[in-house]
Amino acid sequence: MTASNVFKRRTLPPSQVAEAQAAAAGSPITGDPRIPAQSTELPAPTQPAISSAKDVQYSVGNVYDVPLEKIRSNPLNPRVVYTSQAVDEMALTLTQSGQRVAATAYLDDGHVTLIEGETRLRGARAGGLKTIRVEIQATPASKRELYKFARDANVRRREQTPLDDALKWKELLAEKVFDNQAQLSEILDVPESTVSRTLQLATLPKRVITSLSDHPSLLSFQMLNALREYCQGYGEDKTLDYLPLIEKNG
Repeated sequence: MTASNVFKRRTLPPSQVAEAQAAAAGSPITGDPRIPAQSTELPAPTQPAISSAKDVQYSVGNVYDVPLEKIRSNPLNPRVVYTSQAVDEMALTLTQSGQRVAATAYLDDGHVTLIEGETRLRGARAGGLKTIRVEIQATPASKRELYKFARDANVRRREQTPLDDALKWKELLAEKVFDNQAQLSEILDVPESTVSRTLQLATLPKRVITSLSDHPSLLSFQMLNALREYCQGYGEDKTLDYLPLIEKNG
């Protein structure tokens, strides 16, 4: 490889990343999502041709370069915490190397609603791109299966954190997407004891959870549980002051 073929890493301005994340978080969410049967992986080597026409009629089973303004976030997105580092790295990958794996989505009320691919969407916005590659799948069959499908994809990529699970599971139980912890445990194939312990992390104060998005190394279950206990004993403000020190010293 010659020197001219080597990409040089560049750091996106924090303001640009923050603006992109805010835009993604504020995207309108509508519809009654249900689950697809197809895989999240592109069907190589016979994947369909990609279309980039602005007014194209999207159809199931095809892959398109979809304008960002036509894309809505997954209304049951299993990810809750997106670190600035993750969005920045995705933006660099997309702008320097292109998009290797298509996001997946279904059609809803004239929009393309994501099943999985939120980090790619946020990275594209942060990188100033106009489109991302999306595979259109069948309209999902239920909210439970939509959530499970998206979460399984994140788990395979090791992108799902215990804090994501805690916050989302609390929300899904409150909204009766899952009737109780036992049902959630059974459908997600997670031990009920793990569900119970994970849900305790949702008691962390909102300001601490927000601050943790700037400290991705602290998102393991062991560390989050220790922070929860520390916060209960010493309070929210001391916990916030302690986060940079913990990350620095390990």
